Amino acid sequence: METGELSPKALSCWIAVAMLGPVALTAASSAWPGVLVAGILCGTLCLTAGQFSAKKVFDNKLICFAISLWCVYAAAEVAYQAALCFPGKAAGLAVPLVLLVLAAFGSSKGINSACAVGATLLPLCVLIFALVLASGVGNLTPSRLQLAAVPPGGELIFVFLLPMAALWLPRNPAEPIKWPIISALIFGVAISLIVMGTLSLPVALTRRDAFYEFSKSLSLFSAVQRFEAVVSAAAVMSAYAMLSLLFSAVGQLGGRLLPGKGNVAIIIAALAGIAVVCLGLWLPNEGIGIYTVGVWAPVAILSAIFKEKDLKKEEIDT
Repeated sequence: METGELSPKALSCWIAVAMLGPVALTAASSAWPGVLVAGILCGTLCLTAGQFSAKKVFDNKLICFAISLWCVYAAAEVAYQAALCFPGKAAGLAVPLVLLVLAAFGSSKGINSACAVGATLLPLCVLIFALVLASGVGNLTPSRLQLAAVPPGGELIFVFLLPMAALWLPRNPAEPIKWPIISALIFGVAISLIVMGTLSLPVALTRRDAFYEFSKSLSLFSAVQRFEAVVSAAAVMSAYAMLSLLFSAVGQLGGRLLPGKGNVAIIIAALAGIAVVCLGLWLPNEGIGIYTVGVWAPVAILSAIFKEKDLKKEEIDT
């Protein structure tokens, strides 16, 4: 497996495009106050973990194994989410399986190649989602934009913590990736507001495919009436970028557990993800949030503790 260090700019572009689809699909089925709260809390956790990255934590094999398991489930969940933009029972299975296979193959070529593909998709995905926001503004009903006291669901927490997997990707300098996390928060709130103002909050909350339903009401320059096909394509491209990021993280984690076996870890992760999809081994909505926080909160806390110890040790040595 190709090794090397990613520049912060390249990794930021990769994370940004990878977040667009999952955030849009999840935020569309959520109340905007919940999206705001989840984005702020999870973004703070991501930035904290990145700020206090501790080698002692990142090299711990038990932690590496736990994160690998989470990445496998996360890949299956993201791939399955992408099928929401393709109605029909056949697409519900075919789309995630094809995405998992393609992303695993792309990730096996190395992190630099996977990052380059993700960064290449960014302008196109940003353009499409920008058109979605612009087209949706005209359909808003202001009276539907009420301040709803709906707490953030587990799937929101899961999606906003997806960038944590990037902590295991080598980058130079190793600094927190801020702007894609902040932009994902703003984008999520905007999507939630527009979908709520178009479909109404009760409809949005009861449909997992609220984003796809919303996209069916859009038109591009009053000419393109079947705009949802373009939106679906953008969601799939974004999902592919996220899957390649997750599998690349698995490759790095596998290399720490079994040196030189990064590609083997990616293959195993892809097969496990396929098994999750085919067997329907899904956690309930709140269970996803508990599982995600249970994995990443200890990483952030331990990183901060050991980083503080390292700083104190450096002060004593000097």
